[in-house]
Amino acid sequence: MLLLSLGIMGAAAEPQPVRADDGTGTLPRQHETVDGDGIAYVTSEACLSCHAPEYEAWQASQHSHAMAHADAQSVLGDFDDAELVLEDETAVFARDGERYLVNRTDGEGTQTLEVLFTFGWEPLQQYLVAAPGGRLQALDLAWDVGAGAWIDLFPEVGSAADPLHWSGLQQNWNFMYAECHSTGLRRNYDASDNSFATTWSEVTIGCEACHGAGGDHVAWAQDGASEGGASGLSVHFSDPQGGWTFEPGAPIAHWEGEARDATELEICGSCHARRRLLSEPLSPGGPMLDTMMLSLLDEGLYRPDGRQQDEVFILGSFLQSKMAAAGVTCSDCHEPHSGMLRAEGNALCAQCHEPAVFDVVEHHHHEEGSVAAQCVSCHMPADLYMAVDWRRDHGFRVPDAQVAAVPGVVDACSDCHDAAQAWSDAGAADWWQGRAGADAFAAAIAAGRVQGVGAGPALAAIAAEPALPAIQRATAFALLGANIQPSVLAGFLEGLHDPDPLVRLGAVRGLMALPVQDRYGVLAPLIADSSKSVRLEVAQALSQVRPSSLPSEEAAALEGLFEEWLASESAYLDRPESHANIAGHLANQGDLAAAEQAFRAGLVRDPAYIPAWIGLSELQRAGAGGDAAAMATLRQGLEAAPQSPDLLYALGLALYRSGDAAGTREALEAAWRLAGEGADFAYGYALALDGGGDRAGAIAVLRAGVNAAPNDRDILYGLATLLAGAGDRVEARAYARRLAELEPENPDIANLLLQLGG
Repeated sequence: MLLLSLGIMGAAAEPQPVRADDGTGTLPRQHETVDGDGIAYVTSEACLSCHAPEYEAWQASQHSHAMAHADAQSVLGDFDDAELVLEDETAVFARDGERYLVNRTDGEGTQTLEVLFTFGWEPLQQYLVAAPGGRLQALDLAWDVGAGAWIDLFPEVGSAADPLHWSGLQQNWNFMYAECHSTGLRRNYDASDNSFATTWSEVTIGCEACHGAGGDHVAWAQDGASEGGASGLSVHFSDPQGGWTFEPGAPIAHWEGEARDATELEICGSCHARRRLLSEPLSPGGPMLDTMMLSLLDEGLYRPDGRQQDEVFILGSFLQSKMAAAGVTCSDCHEPHSGMLRAEGNALCAQCHEPAVFDVVEHHHHEEGSVAAQCVSCHMPADLYMAVDWRRDHGFRVPDAQVAAVPGVVDACSDCHDAAQAWSDAGAADWWQGRAGADAFAAAIAAGRVQGVGAGPALAAIAAEPALPAIQRATAFALLGANIQPSVLAGFLEGLHDPDPLVRLGAVRGLMALPVQDRYGVLAPLIADSSKSVRLEVAQALSQVRPSSLPSEEAAALEGLFEEWLASESAYLDRPESHANIAGHLANQGDLAAAEQAFRAGLVRDPAYIPAWIGLSELQRAGAGGDAAAMATLRQGLEAAPQSPDLLYALGLALYRSGDAAGTREALEAAWRLAGEGADFAYGYALALDGGGDRAGAIAVLRAGVNAAPNDRDILYGLATLLAGAGDRVEARAYARRLAELEPENPDIANLLLQLGG
């Protein structure tokens, strides 16, 4: 019954791109909507009569143009038979009366797509087209507003099998973009037939997206607001008495007055953040970590110093800044209704930073009035996204030669100057003397990501420092799990009781490295944590614990936590990862049949979703079919994703268990080569070679692996043992010593080094 209630039994065909005249599904539309408390949405037009200045400012904002029905007022692109010639196709953008069409011709013919909605305003505009099951898809061909030209956002993407292809899951508006480009949105996904009936109260980002449903507020105003009483709004932006004040002689202002709360930052951050929603719908107000799981400063999203790398949408960067720590909020710099800056150029920063100190050559070291002399050039470096969209990092860091030397850091100076010369020209490294230790965070994160020497103590020091931003401490805790040593465990326990929920979340994530039998005793107190994000992280960490093994009161608490986690995952059953997550949990709880159904439901959503194929094969291996059934499933997965090294590696392991030595080596070699002939899969392939009598080949593979990943424990251990077996104890000791440097508290490594003669 659980599976039926979650809707993961349904199996429908994978959505395919459609022509303009394909009427499959229910297209997104406006609908009378209420919020979670039953308050009606009334649309922004209802605000005009009382709030005309704010309404007019909003009309000029990007928020008001976030999404619109395609018409002569909203469409910016050239649809007068404009042509875009690409390497493997030609697109013609045309009009048919009031309809806007994209005719795409490639080797398989011509496909006609009707643009139903515009998406965005500047610096580029995308276009949404229909797909079966009530879906909207964002086209990869967009209008560059500044250049007045059509561009291909993803020129490297080929066939529809690519995850970033416009017709695929990653460009699906209903999941990827909808809740932050419309107001009062309800996705209304039906798992039984894999379709949407998405609705909104307002097609774009209106007043109620930030202020909450306005029905009660309008009623309050109509009944006579002058009489006082509650305004009827569910979201209340505080307006504390006070302001930014310069003390005599102080170069930087400080806030003086009533304390400011986090409402504004959390409202803006609910969309301007890299995060995953924990439930539907997205309603403004309430603690941020009760509505979304904020991404930490993970590799691929952020550089080691915390500067943005991927599209992270500002909040995670801003939370690291001294501005955030000082109480600065979004509206100090941005007018909240128009979104425009409150002042231009360095005048914006002069609100709180004395120009006589900071807007002078002695401070910025560049020609006065030049672009380089702008505060943002050094303190808010920009990165390019979506081909033409430059976005500034909001961490407000100070350029520093020590931080710039940390591997992986891209400093602001190198954005304009040659990296090798950026800090030597004109003695730039001497400009910011006295900032000792500024590189500690970046160095710790960089070391933690590669599990380098000293990473554990360095991360533990970051995690334990209460003066550092919570998102930095949380990231250090999360990375500490992969760099854990016995001496740092006490710090984890302190992190679990930190007053900031983000720090607690990071500590829970790091403790996933503990053996499952040790987790429950440590994490049980957080089953009832006040933050939903923390509770759901605990649920994942304890997924392998079965309530039946606990006393009745504890069992009931854990079951309640699992139900909350399942409800959160079940809000997004259009996604294969949600089905795979549920399947993994069901398997951990011993319900293998239900887990298999969940994995298969995930593969309906995406036939090339690798974790589902591997998870399904593991279930079958544990069942009556054994390795034969597992291998059949893996081969089926390889038909859907033939270039997946993970599937090939899993197949190689299954072949090894079945006794097929030649097949094992073939599959593991293919996985290793597809992964780049580096560290990935090197250890398993080397063992297969050595088992087949090719020790020299095994050592060569491991050497390639250690060159790519010098701190990989398995590869180092493999080299030490294989070289010792080949009689080269000198080089074997060198690798064993490297292991001992990386894990000085590991008794097994100490024993290996002792056996090799120290």
